[in-house]
Amino acid sequence: MAAVSSGKKQQVILPKRQVGKVRSGTPYAGERGSDISNPYERFVEELSSVLRKRGDSTAIIRALAAQDGMMSTAVYSMVQIAKTDHDVIAYDSETNAASKEGTLIAQYIMGLMDTLSDYSKGFNHKRSINAVKETLIREVGLTGGCAGELVLNDQMLPDRIQVVAYNTLSKKSDGKGAYYPTQKASSGGEDVELNIPTFFVAESNLEAEDAYAFSLFRAGLKQSFMLQEFLEDTRRGVRKTGHSRLVAKLITEQIAATASQETKNDPKKMAAYLAQVKSDVETALAGIEPDDAVVSFDSVEFSVEDTGGNKSDYAPLLKLLSNMTGSSMKTPSSISGLRTDGSQSLSNAETLTYLKIAKSLTAPVEDLMSRILTLATRLYGLPVYVKFKMREIDLRPDSELEAYKTARQNRILQLLSFGLMDDVTARCDLGIRITSDMTELAGTGFYTASQGEPEAPVDRADAMGKDLNPGTPAKAGGSDQ
Repeated sequence: MAAVSSGKKQQVILPKRQVGKVRSGTPYAGERGSDISNPYERFVEELSSVLRKRGDSTAIIRALAAQDGMMSTAVYSMVQIAKTDHDVIAYDSETNAASKEGTLIAQYIMGLMDTLSDYSKGFNHKRSINAVKETLIREVGLTGGCAGELVLNDQMLPDRIQVVAYNTLSKKSDGKGAYYPTQKASSGGEDVELNIPTFFVAESNLEAEDAYAFSLFRAGLKQSFMLQEFLEDTRRGVRKTGHSRLVAKLITEQIAATASQETKNDPKKMAAYLAQVKSDVETALAGIEPDDAVVSFDSVEFSVEDTGGNKSDYAPLLKLLSNMTGSSMKTPSSISGLRTDGSQSLSNAETLTYLKIAKSLTAPVEDLMSRILTLATRLYGLPVYVKFKMREIDLRPDSELEAYKTARQNRILQLLSFGLMDDVTARCDLGIRITSDMTELAGTGFYTASQGEPEAPVDRADAMGKDLNPGTPAKAGGSDQ
């Protein structure tokens, strides 16, 4: 199958032999009916010293993202902030102009992946585009890259996207200065060769001299372990010397006086008797609660003592380690909850930088989804390429952005009216779905800047009118006002 253009125009060559089954492995692989265990069902507390000995940095990051509060907050917050809405536009491979037919097919393919159409096969675990997008963003954060296979149906047409963990892939040289991926077998079998046209890999911040990308959280492992070990040591120290303790003093003379004459005459029996009394007192006090009363004979004296200990340096050291950990994990203190001082303006500056870092996770996802959707659309016979673009991050509520949206809409409509923007791009920018019967408005001059303005503004210059004037602008503002 090939879409060949005439003359010197670009040629699109489709795979000569398409893969008719899934090649990449998943966590669900195994014999039919075999149980798939849930590793998160039971909570197992692992000390930092145990995690450090794992050696595999990606496995450590995944474990910390599930067990450690700070790492989990850093990963989850970054993924959720980066997961914005997306736009899909197809462009003609020959003219590079936006293609309405290609965009319709791309949207149709995404609709098929989001919905179920064949209910005769029992349970269907097809994941939606939003679920796939969220997993891909998380994989980029945890591993530094993402990978996926375009799974085809029986008609060799796109069916779904299967996400593959980037850290399970290894690269083999093809002898021509490039590589093809293979997937490591989880059960000790042979590696799966993924030198197929339906498998794609995208990486983040790949250095020129490296073959593999790495997680942006990798540099924070050392500081994270330092902070964990410090908190563990501090906890042990506080439990030993940081709290007041009830001290029971046994009066040997009075206890010895209660022993029998036979016991008094035998030093071994007397030692055993004193040890038994000491053990009885310890047993009685072992399960005592703070509000319980303590009653004893005059042979035991009780007192509450403060064990003391200088802990004044703990707070500055904890603050220093927290800041180092947050910086190494690219997560400011205002996000992780470790801020103890500083102005709100400092938090705003940190948040702005943090949004730029979170946005960097979407670049590999955009590349991967664009390539997958491009192949999926070309399988329908259209010589186009697809751009999957995620929108900019904006934390403000939609009600606050209404005036800005109005100004942006006016600008887009004005460009469309002048013919400086095509209808497909304009509709995507405005969040309007592409339809086959949409009216072509580019270059028709349908819109003017003064369109929609009131004929006569309300006069509020009198004394009573000034009291009714709140001072807010009557329009959204911008060059079109």
